[in-house]
Amino acid sequence: MRYEEDGFDPTPYDRILGGIHTPAREEETETVQELKDFENEVQETSEIDSKECDYIEVQEDYEVERISQIDDKEVIAEDTALIQEVPAPVSVTAEKLVYLDGEMLVSSLDYTEVTGRGPVRITVEEDILVPDIKPDMEKILSMEAVARVAEREVKTGLSPKPDMVITGDIALKTIYIPEKEGKDPIITIQSRVPFKTETGMEIPPLSSVGIGAGIEKIEYSVINERKFRAKITLLLTLREYTKKSLDLFEGIKDEKVELLKEKITLIDNIQKKRDSVSINERLVLKEGMPEPEQILKYDLRTVENSKQVTGDKAVISGSIYYNILYLSRVEDEETGERISTPFMHQGKTDFTQFITLSSANGQFGAKVTFDDSDLTIKIRQPGAGTASEDDDYEEDFERDEREPKTPYFAMEGNLEVAIEVFRNVESEVATDMYCIDKELTFETEDFVSDAVEGTGSVEIQAREIVNVPDGTGDVDRVIFVSGKVRDCDSVSEYGKENVSGMIEAEMIVLPEDKKEKPVKLNFSLPFRGNIDIAGARSGMESFAYAVIRDIRCEKISGRQFELLLGISARGIVKSTSEKRLIRKPAFAVREESGEKKPGMILYVTKDGDSLWNVAKKFRTTVEKVVRVNGLDEEHTLESGRKLLIVK
Repeated sequence: MRYEEDGFDPTPYDRILGGIHTPAREEETETVQELKDFENEVQETSEIDSKECDYIEVQEDYEVERISQIDDKEVIAEDTALIQEVPAPVSVTAEKLVYLDGEMLVSSLDYTEVTGRGPVRITVEEDILVPDIKPDMEKILSMEAVARVAEREVKTGLSPKPDMVITGDIALKTIYIPEKEGKDPIITIQSRVPFKTETGMEIPPLSSVGIGAGIEKIEYSVINERKFRAKITLLLTLREYTKKSLDLFEGIKDEKVELLKEKITLIDNIQKKRDSVSINERLVLKEGMPEPEQILKYDLRTVENSKQVTGDKAVISGSIYYNILYLSRVEDEETGERISTPFMHQGKTDFTQFITLSSANGQFGAKVTFDDSDLTIKIRQPGAGTASEDDDYEEDFERDEREPKTPYFAMEGNLEVAIEVFRNVESEVATDMYCIDKELTFETEDFVSDAVEGTGSVEIQAREIVNVPDGTGDVDRVIFVSGKVRDCDSVSEYGKENVSGMIEAEMIVLPEDKKEKPVKLNFSLPFRGNIDIAGARSGMESFAYAVIRDIRCEKISGRQFELLLGISARGIVKSTSEKRLIRKPAFAVREESGEKKPGMILYVTKDGDSLWNVAKKFRTTVEKVVRVNGLDEEHTLESGRKLLIVK
């Protein structure tokens, strides 16, 4: 400090140093000038007893000047070596590491992790004979397949399952044009092809794997009039549900350890439940439609309309859309004979299913899937007794009045409904630590977690004008139309999830020329829609799936049709974060160097500094840095700020 009798007042640093001073007329060094410039910043917060330190060390961009007390009248400044990013501890060489496995304080975070495995693609190829009672085959008009697995869920106990084998079968329905004209213009063949595959996948203990099967591609060819070949690409989707426990480091017994904690969020699958709803519905024909005689082909599409999940149950409502290609006997306009003619019937039936849940408290969302492979559509005769569960009449004469008088379609079987309830689980994890009076080292383990940022759905209406290809004659009418979603993709952006994909549509048409046979036409149609998800941001992971609700075709002319599609798309957006978890902490035992350490340090911050890394660098506490420098714990350090560090 400068002497008061020379006209200078003592600075806060004079009071801190307690007698360190320079001669009154000596030119001030740059370091001392910096201390004076910093005077106003620490005027109110530098209430430090002069006995707490022997000297102050000033750091700026790693250059160090020490102001050492020699006597009451003199200060000597000297340059020293550069300081490392984290200054070396008391000694130089560690003799050994003392691991603290038994002294760690640890808590556990239990959750169920869901992991997609696969998909598994297998190819099933089979030669199929035309039954003896069927006429010779000229060409295949259409082929559809439905895959079923023998076990939809595989569970393990305390021991892992080393190799999972999946078995099932594929129900094929083939419709073809006969070589010779007969009573029926279109013939159908139903067959069943088994499959089996060894996945080579090991299932961990206390886990389960849900298995879904779908048809990715169908190829077929006619070998001769009595044999044809089907080549089916089967897509098996696997979802593994594993109980897991994450160990969270909380500290070391009887040691004062400073911990840097960060928030972590992960997805926990609360529970999954399957249940089935019995379907027994009469499908009413539209007025003027001829009565059915034989079903050639039908297409089912089950979609979710709404769901409501409470603490102990889920209420799910949906619709089953259907397209049916059937034969009926109608009178020929030219000959007056009754001939077999194909027609199409379209419609839907609604259902509501209640599923009991053990607990859904804290749920963030739920995913619903359907399996309608057990449902069939049949032709029932009047008086067969098949009626909707809603047709509960009290009087027999009322039932007689409403009972169909002609053959009708009936949808029968069980619809399986599966629901998965999930939530986000938040916790704090220690990602860094240090000990003030001991040198502490540790290893780290990277942990990647996902968090659901939002879910949503959208109804997409698509309309496309399609032309009859060249080489095909004018079309009289469409007798069947169906479609499948291919290549569904999604991208997240601010507040939205953009969904896009392709629809592969199939139409079977009757030519205007009565002598011509039915023809199949294929079209690919794009679709696009936006799902509103408030938490969505660019770069997040997004997943979407889409199903066709309704597909219709209206004739514009003999060469042009309008294809109308209703598409239901549902999406989910996830964020991914990676944290370093503390593992294997140990104290480093080193030789004492005997070097005297400073009690206070004036540190000038640089880019990237935070309160945590500054406190760790000098083995003090964030609370102490904040208190001494008049900051708050949320303060962001700007480059070039001067901080007084008290050891």
